[in-house]
Amino acid sequence: MSTVVLFRQNLRLKDNPVLALAQKMSRPIIPLVLVQENEWDRTWFELKSMGPFRKQFYSDCVKGLDLEIRKLGGQLWVSSDSIEITLKAIHAHHQITHVITTKEVGYYEQCFEENLSHVCQAVQIPVTFIWDHTLIQPEDLPFDVFNTPNSFSSFRKKIEMSPLKIPPDITDHGLFYTGETPYSLEKALPLTPSPGPIGEPAAWAHVIDYIWESNAILHYKNTRNLSHGHHVSTKLSSWLSMGVLSARQIMREIQRYEKKVKKNISTYWVFFELLWRDFFHFQSVKHGIKWYDYNGFQDQNEPIPKYNADRFNQWASGETSEPFVNAHMKELITTGYMSNRGRQVVASYLIHNLNQDWRRGAELFEHFLIDYDVASNYGNWMYIAGVGNSHTKRIFNVQNQAKKYDPGNEYTKKWVNC
Repeated sequence: MSTVVLFRQNLRLKDNPVLALAQKMSRPIIPLVLVQENEWDRTWFELKSMGPFRKQFYSDCVKGLDLEIRKLGGQLWVSSDSIEITLKAIHAHHQITHVITTKEVGYYEQCFEENLSHVCQAVQIPVTFIWDHTLIQPEDLPFDVFNTPNSFSSFRKKIEMSPLKIPPDITDHGLFYTGETPYSLEKALPLTPSPGPIGEPAAWAHVIDYIWESNAILHYKNTRNLSHGHHVSTKLSSWLSMGVLSARQIMREIQRYEKKVKKNISTYWVFFELLWRDFFHFQSVKHGIKWYDYNGFQDQNEPIPKYNADRFNQWASGETSEPFVNAHMKELITTGYMSNRGRQVVASYLIHNLNQDWRRGAELFEHFLIDYDVASNYGNWMYIAGVGNSHTKRIFNVQNQAKKYDPGNEYTKKWVNC
């Protein structure tokens, strides 16, 4: 008899409420990851959902999780079969008594959960979904999720009126199944791991460096919009997107730092950005399928602009008339990274200067960004377009943005000439 823990976007052992619940069931835990390449190759307009950078990072995070489980005497089961075939194969030999996994946001993620529920119901296995991706738990919100204010300022003020509830870190992982797995991690994820640390050790090395060793957190508010430079921003979003770190863990480190070293506007501002992330996650739940509609959830009934392949492709490849836009796009398609300010500028340019459908830009970000997050990605694109959590269209003057955030023109020269 065993409990299956299905890892999705929670690829860590520490502070993992899914594992904590599995431990309480006092059964050997079979840790499982599904590698669904048909989902990775899914397209909306033209581009595959998961591009090469995120695919490599995901592979690294899964392999890092396997290494941590092996330290405890277990082994990660990684299957490229469907959830139905996988669970039936496990159940035939190990009699599954429960399946536990995370509750995700996103249309396709919810479709998967519905299918998982049907599969488990058919073989009479209980399944439990646990919300894990936000700093604030839904039950701790001062309002129902479906009544989340559409204004971030209102959301933040209501949250800050009450003491912040951050539960203690969960450190015990339970007993992992120690037998051999019929599923080969190397077969399902053939990519060679990136050099250096991967998974949780790499994530925590970065946290310690950014917060404790460099004290870079103290200047975050002043540098977060710069296009390049060491530690100008936290670079935590990729670890958060795969759940290698939880938002709770980051907040605990900030609180420890504020208590032991210093508290200032920048330490608060990291918390502020974590709240933005929470806001978009709860908003995506509230608005459902409208999160992906051209007119967002404001029902403006604006006509969808005609697709101009030349304009879009020039933007996508970094070949527009604006060097600052081009630099950011070339960095993105070369590395899978772009600064937050860069994302706003290039999104504004595609929507308001080139008059193209914002969803095509969101799809390109989904394909290339290592730190892609369905709620934040689509929420931010709608925000710039003026069809989401702001009625105001965010139109940026590219030249002014370049002067302010790349005053020496070093960043633009580096990427335009690459």
